[in-house]
Amino acid sequence: MILNLKLFQFEFFSIQMSFILDFYGMIFSVSVLIILFSILLFSTDYMIFEINKSFFFKLMLMFVLSMLLLINSSNMFWLLAGWDALGLFSFLLVIFYQSETSLSSGFITVITNRVGDAFLLCLMTMTSMTMIWSMSMEMNNLMSILLVLAAITKSAQIPFSSWLPRAMAAPTPVSALVHSSTLVTAGIFLLIRFYSSLNTDILFTLGSITCLISSINAIVEKDVKKIIALSTLSQLGVMMMSLGLNKPEIAFFHLIMHAFLKAMIFMCMGELIKKNNNNQDIRLYGNLFNNNSIISMYLMGGLMSLMGIPFMSGFFSKDAILEFLSLSNTNLFMMVMGWSSVLMTTFYSMVLFLELNKTSVLCEIDYKHNLITLLSMTLLFLFSLVSGALLSPFMKENFYFCMKLLKVLPLLLVFSGIILSLLTNLYSFSSYISYSLGFMNTISTWSNINQSKTLVLTNVIEMGWMEFPIISVKMFYFYLKTLNLSVSFLTIILTILILY
Repeated sequence: MILNLKLFQFEFFSIQMSFILDFYGMIFSVSVLIILFSILLFSTDYMIFEINKSFFFKLMLMFVLSMLLLINSSNMFWLLAGWDALGLFSFLLVIFYQSETSLSSGFITVITNRVGDAFLLCLMTMTSMTMIWSMSMEMNNLMSILLVLAAITKSAQIPFSSWLPRAMAAPTPVSALVHSSTLVTAGIFLLIRFYSSLNTDILFTLGSITCLISSINAIVEKDVKKIIALSTLSQLGVMMMSLGLNKPEIAFFHLIMHAFLKAMIFMCMGELIKKNNNNQDIRLYGNLFNNNSIISMYLMGGLMSLMGIPFMSGFFSKDAILEFLSLSNTNLFMMVMGWSSVLMTTFYSMVLFLELNKTSVLCEIDYKHNLITLLSMTLLFLFSLVSGALLSPFMKENFYFCMKLLKVLPLLLVFSGIILSLLTNLYSFSSYISYSLGFMNTISTWSNINQSKTLVLTNVIEMGWMEFPIISVKMFYFYLKTLNLSVSFLTIILTILILY
C-alpha cells in the first residue's frame, strides 16, 4: 500500500512524500518505537545529572524520526533524506560527551557514513537518468554494486567495520538505540527492500567474514561496551549471511529479535557501568549475581537469547538460518564458517557472563535500582522472550524436513560453545597461550591454588610434581573435588595423552 502526502504545490510543480505501508515497514517501525520508549524511560534516570538533557532527548527523537523516514519511504529521494539525516544525528549523539576521544570517534563514524552516502547518491544519480524514483525498480549490475557498498558502510561490514566499536564513546542510551534497531540495521533493511536485484554470493561471503572476525575480537576485548558492540557486529554478519542464503524474511526476523535483546543488554551494562563508577574495563567487574541479581537475570536472559538457547526469541531465527545453511548449495568452507559463527557467539557470550560473575572485592554491593530503570528493562526483557514465538508464524518461509544430525546441529553448537567457555574460563586465555608455550609449562610443572570466597589465599601446593603419582585414582579424585575450570581439567587430558 502506497500513501502519498502532498507537501507543496506551485503551478505545475509539486513536492509530495510517498510512504509504503507493508509488513516489513510496519513491524520494524513498531519495534523501533517500543525500543525508543524504553530507552527514553531508561535515560530519565541514567542522564539525570546531565546539563543538556533536554537537548539529548531532542537529538534522540530526531534520530528516530530519520530512521522511520528511511523505513517507510517508497522513493529514492526521501530514502536518501532519511539516510543522510541518520549519519548527521549519529555524529551529534556520539560527540555528546565533549572530549577528545568522543570527537575522534564521532569523526570516524560520520566519515564512514558519508562514504556510504556518496555511494547512495551515485545510485540516486543513475536512477534519475531513467526518471524512475520508485524503490520497486529493477537495477543493473553497477547499481546493485553501489547499493551493496552503501549498505555495508552503514551496517559496518568488512572492510568498514572499525567505526562501530569506536562509536561506543557515546552515552549508553545512544549505544542501546544506535546498535540495536536503527543506524546499524539501516543497511540490512535497505538490502531487504532491494533484495531481488542483488548478488547473494557476495553478501554471504561478507557476512561470514564479518561475523567470524568480530566474534574473535569480542573474546579478547576488555571494554564491556565494545564487547557488546562487537557482538552486534557479529549478528549483523549473521543477517547478511541469511540474505546470502536467499532468505530475506529470516534476515528480517533475526533483525527484529536482535533489536529487542541487544537494546536490553546495553541498558543492563549501562546500569552496571553507572554502579561501578563509570569503569568499562571488564577486569574490574565481578559478583554480578550477588550484588545485582535483577540485572543479572535480565542480562543472562538476553545472552541466552543471543546464544540461541531453545525457546528463547533468538533461537527461532538462528535455528532457521542454520537449517537453511545446512540445506543450501554453499560450499563446505563457507558452511563451516557459518556454523563457527554460532559457536563463537555462544563462546563470547558465556565468557562475558563468567567475567561479570567472577569473585571480586572491587565491586560494591548495591541492591538499589530505580523503579523506572527496572520498568524499562522489564519491558524489553519480555519482548526479547516472547517476540520470537509471536512473529515466527508470520514468516513466509517453508521449513523442510532434514536429517536428525542437521536438526540438532544448532543445539550441539550452542552447548559446545558453553562447554568450551567453561573449560577454558577465558579470563586470561588470550594471553595464557602466549606465555605458557602452548600449555608446555603447565604440563612440565604442576601446581594448584585454592582461594576462598573472600579471596584470602588459604592453601598453596608447592610448585613442581605432585606428591602422589600423576596417573592414579587419587589424582583424579583430587582434581574432580577441587576442579579449577580454567586450566586444570585441560592439563589432565593433555598429560594422559602424552603419557599414553
